[in-house]
Amino acid sequence: GVEHFARDCTVRPMRRDAAYLQTQLLIAQKEEAGIQLQAEEYDLM
Repeated sequence: GVEHFARDCTVRPMRRDAAYLQTQLLIAQKEEAGIQLQAEEYDLM
C-alpha cells in the first residue's frame, strides 16, 4: 500500500534515480501479483 511509502519519506529522502525507479517497478509488480514482500526489499526503498 501507499502508507509505508509516506512513512519512509519522513525517515530519509527518496532517491529518484534509475535504480530507485526500477526497484519501485518491481515492488509494484509483486504487489499486483499478490506476493508478500520480503523485509530486505523494503530496506531498498
